[in-house]
Amino acid sequence: MNGTTLQLTLREWRDGFLNPTALIVMAAVGGVMGVAGPFGTQDTVAVVPRIIYWIWVVYSTYAIGLFFVTFLRSMLEVLPTWLRGLLMGCVNGAAISTYIVSINLVIFGEDFLEGNPLGFFMRVFLIALFVTLAVSMAIEHLQGRHDEGATKVATKSLGMPPLMERLPLEKRGTLMALSVEDHYVRIRTTVAETLVLMRLSDAIRETGELNGDQVHRSHWVNYDQVTAARREGDRAILTLADESEVPVSRSNLPKIKEAGLLPR
Repeated sequence: MNGTTLQLTLREWRDGFLNPTALIVMAAVGGVMGVAGPFGTQDTVAVVPRIIYWIWVVYSTYAIGLFFVTFLRSMLEVLPTWLRGLLMGCVNGAAISTYIVSINLVIFGEDFLEGNPLGFFMRVFLIALFVTLAVSMAIEHLQGRHDEGATKVATKSLGMPPLMERLPLEKRGTLMALSVEDHYVRIRTTVAETLVLMRLSDAIRETGELNGDQVHRSHWVNYDQVTAARREGDRAILTLADESEVPVSRSNLPKIKEAGLLPR
């Protein structure tokens, strides 16, 4: 993890963690769990310390889970939603389980783990995995529907890609290409280039009805801005109107052939 990636992850993590709604929900969940006393805490801990304990556990595990989801989401965006959620769930499960087992050993001792630390670890691991998987897939689904609707409305009403609304007025122009740089997307127009903190998949959704496509895991191109195309081994290179070049991966060659940029 380089310094830029960590900085961007922490910035997005902070915004998500300090969200007032999230803080209220976490406090409510911790309070309910404190009253219910799951995992044997009802029989071993008095009600007030138990509520404090569970509020702390909920907040701290939420912070851990949010950090890894924030960090991994952009790195794994090329994967299917279910696989991305599964991998994030496994990482969260391992991190949160290790944390919970450790703090319970410190606070309650080995007796609290019922003489079976591994079994306790696996129970927490599975809970964290399934919660992460379900939440990540739900967020992806809702975000996709919202972005698709916003794209259609903005494109029809403004006659421009919704992505342009993210740019200062003086940097807006005809969209040429999008490129990934860590957690940023470099938006290149005929006027200027701008780095925006977002995922490439989200940026592509906001290109509206432009005649373009993703030609590489890290690049999207507006076909109308392509002035030349050439083969280089098992891949291709597109030259844009500003004379910059964008690589086309082998798996995406059929796309540019279909667009008429290379002979079939």
